[in-house]
Amino acid sequence: MKYNFRGARGSNAGDEFHELWALRQALALMEHDTELSAVTVEGVRAEDENGQPLDAWDGVDCAFYYGGYQIASVERMSLTNSNIHPRILNKCGL
Repeated sequence: MKYNFRGARGSNAGDEFHELWALRQALALMEHDTELSAVTVEGVRAEDENGQPLDAWDGVDCAFYYGGYQIASVERMSLTNSNIHPRILNKCGL
C-alpha cells in the first residue's frame, strides 16, 4: 500500500512520531541509576533562554540535561532535532 504523506497528513505523522519519541526518551528519568536530570520538548528550559535571542533555541526538538537542571550547572547536555520525513517512517513500517 502506498501512502500519500503530503499536506496535513504528513505533518501530523511527523508530529506524532516526534511526540512519541520524546516521551520514550523522557521515560529514562524514571530509571534509578540515570544521570539524566531533565528533558524539555521544543526548546530549552525558559530559565535558560534568558538573555538569548528569541530564535536561539528554535531548532531544538528535545534537550536532555545530565547532572543538573540548568545549562550553567549541567555536567553534559544533548540537543536533538528530529528532522524525519513521514515517508521514512513508512519504509520502516512505522
